[in-house]
Amino acid sequence: MKQIFCIVFFSLLIFVQDARSEDGKIWYVAGQKFISENSLTKHLARSQNILLGLRMDNPDHHVKAAKIIGNLAKKGQKPVILLSYVERNKQNAFAIFTQRHKNSLHNNDATGLDMLLDWSSSGQSDWPIVRPVFDMAMLRKLPLKAINFSRYEIGELHRKDLGGLSDDVKSDLMPLIKIKTKIMQELGKAFCQDLPTEVLAKFAMIHRAQNGLFALAIAETGPEKAVLIAARKHVIKDTGVPYILGKLAGTDKSISLAFAEVGQDMQAENVDYIWYTKKIPPTKTCEN
Repeated sequence: MKQIFCIVFFSLLIFVQDARSEDGKIWYVAGQKFISENSLTKHLARSQNILLGLRMDNPDHHVKAAKIIGNLAKKGQKPVILLSYVERNKQNAFAIFTQRHKNSLHNNDATGLDMLLDWSSSGQSDWPIVRPVFDMAMLRKLPLKAINFSRYEIGELHRKDLGGLSDDVKSDLMPLIKIKTKIMQELGKAFCQDLPTEVLAKFAMIHRAQNGLFALAIAETGPEKAVLIAARKHVIKDTGVPYILGKLAGTDKSISLAFAEVGQDMQAENVDYIWYTKKIPPTKTCEN
């Protein structure tokens, strides 16, 4: 019995040590190896489009996304930051904020921007969690673009399916977005397999419509470099935004990076890089 206990104890100890050793490491999928942050920056600097997939309530993911943007800025790049979690009818808030500070003698962070965005009513993670990317963009004077559907548009999609798409994007999106079985499976897991099939189908439809909308926003940046900040499910190469970018341009030249927590199984996820971070408790669980 004592021998079995020792084996279990040391097995757990090795597991914990391995998990700790992954914290902060960056896995290069094609190369099947860990790389340095400096090497990652060099890879990202060569790409036209960068897609960063976060767990939206993990503060460390937002900090590291901001760090990536800062590293690119240090290399003289000024990417357009596309924000999937800001409704596109809020775009004017960025113009107003910039106008207010245009005559300032020093660089300003994003203090006060949350008021213009009415962030407390947005339904998104708390402002202190998401703020690092906004701060970095303002300090580096990088353009921000709000690219998500408004709540009214989401409501129209719920009521009318793809027929509820706004006229300004309907003709572009309709040929692009096709549901995939994998999307339904992943959303089913996310909602604890607790949703009726017809409700899950609506969520899957909205998910693919968002993928299309985000891809169009990237395409519209033209020759400028684009950095998309989105939930991890949107940056998966075979089901997310990269898939639609490939349909738009004939080939996908973007890089997908997913932030994952230590111990999380990411082998099935089709991305280019995985940046491991410390594990934090989920805000909601299927048991609750």
